[in-house]
Amino acid sequence: MDNPCTHLFSERDIFLRRQWQQGLVAVTRPVLRWLRLFRPATIDLVLTKMMRGNDPQDMADAEFLVRRDHISEAQILEALSLMQPIGLVELRETLAAATPIVLAMARRIPGGP
Repeated sequence: MDNPCTHLFSERDIFLRRQWQQGLVAVTRPVLRWLRLFRPATIDLVLTKMMRGNDPQDMADAEFLVRRDHISEAQILEALSLMQPIGLVELRETLAAATPIVLAMARRIPGGP
């Protein structure tokens, strides 16, 4: 993929790890056996949810993902360190607002790794 896009944004405009494509997860369902579908790794989905700062729905989605896959605080910090550079000041501020919220979610998971 030379210039992969997700939704309406290019990958350069979305909170993702630099090598996010290497972590793609196949979406397999019997009814979709003729299609090859993939989604970003769960940690990358969490990063995309952080793009809206502390939006209640996106934070609820992020918490669901963190709980579902038992994503640890260390995994989130590692993903943040591997993110693509963020050019827009507004997006850097959004990330700064969402980061402590998502880290707190990971700390609250019982029996996490």
